[in-house]
Amino acid sequence: MVAGDLFNVPDHVIVNDLTDVVNKILEIASLPEYTRNDNDQSVVEICITRVTSAISPATSTPRVIRGCTRQHLRLSKCNKA
Repeated sequence: MVAGDLFNVPDHVIVNDLTDVVNKILEIASLPEYTRNDNDQSVVEICITRVTSAISPATSTPRVIRGCTRQHLRLSKCNKA
């Protein structure tokens, strides 16, 4: 599965597996190398985007955001050519 395939997963599947999805996002974001791994950060960003589009803003979105903001994230530096 490629990241774009996540947008083909029906909303109800994501909502039904929300606990597992959030736990996997948190697992990836908790890895020691996460802040230096652009690929993992992109995966988490895509997953959060997909989850938030599948659920009502009033339900679990704050939980996902709280979980992800517990990480000590920093802006990645852009390499200028």
